[in-house]
Amino acid sequence: MYERNKDRLSYAHGNIQFDLTQVKSPVNNVISRRLMNATLLYAYNNPSVIQDTSGQQDVTHELELEFIDTRILAAEKRKQAQGEPSEFASMVEVFLDNARILSKRGGRA
Repeated sequence: MYERNKDRLSYAHGNIQFDLTQVKSPVNNVISRRLMNATLLYAYNNPSVIQDTSGQQDVTHELELEFIDTRILAAEKRKQAQGEPSEFASMVEVFLDNARILSKRGGRA
């Protein structure tokens, strides 16, 4: 059985939600998952490659951005398609700017 424990924090700014999640998985689960994804046949023929790592955990972090209310975005897109004044492009630009900034700073402590 594959097990993941998640600890999530959510923030909202304007119409954008930011979810920061810390995911902890026992290392043997991570090893098993990677083996299944990449080298299932090899693991089957060489069962010693799957090892018990005595309770160690693999910790990863995930960051998700999403529009809180996509109906607002869709309404602005309809306005744009009809040639009316619209905030669609601005909304998408703000979203992408946030993603770019977070991506650029993601590797820094």
